[in-house]
Amino acid sequence: MSRKRNSSGEGTEEAIPMNVESPRKKNEDEDEDETMDGVEYSNDEESTEPSFLDTFYGLSSESNDDRSQAAQLMLNHCLLGPSANVKDAAYAFRRLLNGLCSGRAAARQGYASALTSFLKLSHEMGVLHSINTNGNESSTLSFVRDQLVKTTDPKDTDCTKYGKRKGSEERDHHFGRLFGILSVIRSGILLSKKGQTDLHQTKSVSAGFVRDLIGLYNHRKWMREPSAYAMINLIDSFYSLCPQKEASQVVEFLVSDVVTPDLLSSTSLQGYTAEQIAVALNIQAQSKEHDISLPPNLRSEILSSRTVPALAQTLSSTSVVSQPRAHVVWDIIWCPFLTVPSQQSGKSSKKKSNQRKLRKELPECSDTALDVVKVIVNHVIMGSLLGVEQESKMHSGNNATHGRRALALSLVEVLCGCESFSPKAGPFHIQIEGGILENTILTPAIVQKLFLDVISARGGKQGGPLLRPMALKVLQSVVDSCSLFPDDYGKRFSCAKAILSCDPRFDCRTKSAACSSLLFLENDQSGAITTSILELWKQYVSFLIGKVLSSATKSAKGDQSSASYEALGYIDLVYTFTKKMFRLSQSSKLGTIDDIRDEVLSFLFVGSYFDCSELKAGDDEGILQAAMKINTGLVGLPSLLPFAVRVVMSARFYSLLADFATTLQSARDSSPEDVTKSTKELSLLNLLITFSNGCQKLENHGCKRLVPINDADDETVVTAIVLKQQGAAINLDHASSMCLQRFRVGCAILSSILHVNLLRCGQANELSGSENMDLDEEEEDDSEVKEFISDLASAQHNLMVALGILEKEASEDETTETENALTDFANVCGVILSSNLNEQGQIGGATPKLLREAVKTAWSSALRLCIEHESKTLFDVSLQNALLEFIGVDLQDLQEEDQEDASDLEGEDSDIDEDDNEGNVGIFAKAASSNVDIEDSAEVSSDEDANIDVNMDDDDEDVELDDSQLQTILMEDDDEDEDSYGLEHHAGADAALAKLIKLKQDARKAGQQARERIVLLNQLRCVLLLDITLRQINDQKFAFDFVDNMLLPILQTRRVLEKAVIAGRVGQKPAPNDNEKRDMVEKLTSLIKTKLFKIKKVSEIEEAKFSQLALSIMDEARKDGSEGHSQCCSSALIFLFRTSPSMSSMAALRPKFCKLVSEWATKRRSHVKTSFFENIVEQHLCFAKVVLVNPLCQASKDARSTFLKCECFRLLSSFWSDNEKKKEPDSQEMGAEWLVENCSLFADSMFEAMKDAEMRKTRRVRDLLKTADKFIDYIQNKMVDEPRLINTMTSFISECKTLNETTESSSVKSFCEILRQKIENFISQSQSRLAEAQTISEEPQSSKKKKKKKKKGKKR
Repeated sequence: MSRKRNSSGEGTEEAIPMNVESPRKKNEDEDEDETMDGVEYSNDEESTEPSFLDTFYGLSSESNDDRSQAAQLMLNHCLLGPSANVKDAAYAFRRLLNGLCSGRAAARQGYASALTSFLKLSHEMGVLHSINTNGNESSTLSFVRDQLVKTTDPKDTDCTKYGKRKGSEERDHHFGRLFGILSVIRSGILLSKKGQTDLHQTKSVSAGFVRDLIGLYNHRKWMREPSAYAMINLIDSFYSLCPQKEASQVVEFLVSDVVTPDLLSSTSLQGYTAEQIAVALNIQAQSKEHDISLPPNLRSEILSSRTVPALAQTLSSTSVVSQPRAHVVWDIIWCPFLTVPSQQSGKSSKKKSNQRKLRKELPECSDTALDVVKVIVNHVIMGSLLGVEQESKMHSGNNATHGRRALALSLVEVLCGCESFSPKAGPFHIQIEGGILENTILTPAIVQKLFLDVISARGGKQGGPLLRPMALKVLQSVVDSCSLFPDDYGKRFSCAKAILSCDPRFDCRTKSAACSSLLFLENDQSGAITTSILELWKQYVSFLIGKVLSSATKSAKGDQSSASYEALGYIDLVYTFTKKMFRLSQSSKLGTIDDIRDEVLSFLFVGSYFDCSELKAGDDEGILQAAMKINTGLVGLPSLLPFAVRVVMSARFYSLLADFATTLQSARDSSPEDVTKSTKELSLLNLLITFSNGCQKLENHGCKRLVPINDADDETVVTAIVLKQQGAAINLDHASSMCLQRFRVGCAILSSILHVNLLRCGQANELSGSENMDLDEEEEDDSEVKEFISDLASAQHNLMVALGILEKEASEDETTETENALTDFANVCGVILSSNLNEQGQIGGATPKLLREAVKTAWSSALRLCIEHESKTLFDVSLQNALLEFIGVDLQDLQEEDQEDASDLEGEDSDIDEDDNEGNVGIFAKAASSNVDIEDSAEVSSDEDANIDVNMDDDDEDVELDDSQLQTILMEDDDEDEDSYGLEHHAGADAALAKLIKLKQDARKAGQQARERIVLLNQLRCVLLLDITLRQINDQKFAFDFVDNMLLPILQTRRVLEKAVIAGRVGQKPAPNDNEKRDMVEKLTSLIKTKLFKIKKVSEIEEAKFSQLALSIMDEARKDGSEGHSQCCSSALIFLFRTSPSMSSMAALRPKFCKLVSEWATKRRSHVKTSFFENIVEQHLCFAKVVLVNPLCQASKDARSTFLKCECFRLLSSFWSDNEKKKEPDSQEMGAEWLVENCSLFADSMFEAMKDAEMRKTRRVRDLLKTADKFIDYIQNKMVDEPRLINTMTSFISECKTLNETTESSSVKSFCEILRQKIENFISQSQSRLAEAQTISEEPQSSKKKKKKKKKGKKR
């Protein structure tokens, strides 16, 4: 039937029967604008709100907001608004049911949600009763179910009319029925809280809905999970009303009469599907709480420690569900079967997720939830999903799919207490104790399979585009979840232990910061360190030490390689962590950090050098505590770590000591107070004293050195010396000066480090021949170290005697008074830096760095002590020679080379060929450019070498040797019988002999290169002594007197080394030891360019010495060198200018500079570089004015190329710009007169350049015009009025006009016009000034004549 809407828009109130059309037809009509008989809708374009019919279209929108708004408008129109009526409500009910079967966009979600609200409101308002044609309340629920079933029936009664349904249409109807049932459940009309619903009707309709869901469950496999989910929601809706008696009755009826017989009738748990398990567990989880009796098959245990193995395969089959969504069975297992809500603490109550805890007693089961969790982890996660065998959990041959790994990751995420979501409980997290996490959930097998293999996989073998990001997300969730627990630090430590127990290199392999974040080690947070964090770090160190010791157990059982590799990983973690503690100890005053540092160093010290198998009981502190840990950690085994582990522990021990010394050094340098500096050094000394005294303490308690002492008497003497130095440094009188305290402490630190180096970590059980040789070398090193300690003590004593701090003993030799004590101390420091202690390799670790820091402290404190006592005489030539010798400066060789270079320079002055200058090649350059073995050259003459011609192919197979050459090599001088006969030989013997000769030469060259490399490395280390010396004396008056004789040798040595490096670059292969030579060149360059300029006080030197040294440096600049060498020479010359005794001495160098500039500008083979003059101009403009203006002006005319002329003008432009900032403050006008005197000469040069055709080119003339512009401004400001200059500038104007007419460049044209105007202005002003000056000069002359005439008249 139809109805008409009256003029007022209100419909009639009479009830009419509903005309429910075919669902299939309505689905087709859903996408169109429908009209309803008797219902008109407005087409008013001005209306802003959609009409009633348009709201149904909005329910299928993909936007949540649009769907919600459409549902509100629809409900307001048909139920809540002023125009609400039953007919529109009936139409809405029919449209909502039809919309459930639509697959368009989000229609199913939108219509189901709107239907839920519609049923709830219409039931409460009684509209639903009015819609029912029967008008009987008892049949209202039946009416709703009947209409839903009819509308969503996939088998339409009118199918003959519309044809057979498609498969997608049947699927839409099945899902429509499912969503419709869920809407009815959520609307709450099945059982009203107010008791308005008939119990019989509720049971009947609810049973009908359950049977409908079971029918959907049995229809298709893909309908099982949503159907089970709907059944769980239906039963839970009555559980929530269980305080009402009717709700309990409905639950018992549904479980006993419907669910159990129709769904859970199987007697075997293995026959249950995951969905059946979920329904059964959901019923069991809440039945006891609400006192509901269950049927017999549900009163037995379904999920327990005994049934999980049988259900493991079924539960693991849920991996087909796309993650991160989990199957409904897991939602039921977590909530509510295994967990219950817990009391939220103050910390976690602020979180949005709900805390849940494990049940102590499971429903219908005697097990606890923890028991079931353990079995789930072992059988489901490890057994079924990951396939890890129970006997050997770390070794498995399974091929776990990505889906199974994804499900395992999801389960582990929930069990680790990460925040998860459940449709039943919402956001939640499970409270898990740290011990359960470490021992049950995050086992090494799980961490390896789920995190390490997946995240670190390459090539997509284990991980994938979805699995690897999921693993990283779960890992980060585990880290973040720690803040959700009251025991935050405990869980952090448990997670870190579980991860590191799998692999100590976990963070490195996964490229994550999981362990660092768990342990608060990812950032430097010295200000946020609390006692809880310190306690966590202490536990972490103990854990790492225990893991190192446990690896020895594996090694003793036979798996040595993997055990040693594992132990090395934990040792590296200890090392990295302790380095961080060093940094934190400088910014934090917490004593626990120092305790952690001492614990780690003591463990490394004892484990590396001592056997604790016979340890006796003693004090449980310090080193003895570390020995006790090793002894108890290796119980039942020899108390000795593997050799490979001891080697690394020894290296890390020295590295940590070096890092600690470096940290103290940086903190000391940044401290302005000497007291703080001394305190920092004392902390290092106290630490070293701990180990020096610890050796004796360990031996007294039964520990044995791994390498026994060979000479006990020498060891006793050396130990006494070290103890004496330590005692003198610690017990020093406070009245002593700070420099003396630091000197004693520095010497004691160096002696203590040398004493610790006498310890050895032993050897492997089976010694090879090379290892026996190593033992002999260690004995030699021990004797050398003992000698160092004795020499250091003697040098320290002699220096203090020389400074008057100590009195000379009567037993000392009188001849020692004439020696320089500071030089002796420098020799000891240099020998230590050059010793074999710096080449200990893996065992020594950072010993070179440690020795360098100790020598640095001792040598700098010795220099400061000498300066404090004003002992200038100690800084004499012997100290200079010693410091130069340590860095490879051989004065005798340099003198011989200077003589050769002098002859070469004379040849260059005569313009000889460049090929005759090869005598200037240095030692290393000769070795790099020559193919002759140096050692062989001493035995075989050059003529004999020239006769040997060995020809070898690339494959070293076909080697030919000439007959005469072979006779020369093999002929014996004493065999006279064979003089007249040729030597018979075989081709194979020739090839073998040639190969033998080649191998011998290669071996000799390799040995020579190795020795040369050692020498270079020692020299590199010894540069430290000269560097410290220059730094300490930079504010002393005698600084230059100490440095002046060292300038030239350093420059010469640098040039020789640099030539060797350049010679090595010419060939295809890199030259031997090229890197070491390059480093040495860089260090010498730094000394010249930076350290010399930091000398604050300089004293004037004699004029003869100044001239000699300056000329020598200039001659050095003329030699074959690079740009860097020229800059170093100019830097040394600039430093020398600061000591110039007078202006005349500087001017005396002008002829030499004229010759140097002329050679640079005119000779093609000149070695003088432009950078030499440019650096002087930039660094010391005043001196450059004195010595460079005239030579450069002349060179700008005589230069052999236009490029050099442009360079001359570029350099001269700096003079004419007259930049005051480049002048020395005490000589503002130095050299100004030389500029004025050379203005005419420079003007002539510009005029000649303007006439040159090459200089007129655009790219050249621009530089010339810019310089001319600066020059004109200069002579204008200085008022340089010379007739010659005026004439030249007048001619220059004509050249500018000519250039303006001939050039095609617009910029050059404008520049010429500007210059012409400036020059004309200058000429006019200059001529007027000259005329005025001439007039003024004539006036006094006429007045004098008049006076003379008057005097003559008076006499007469």
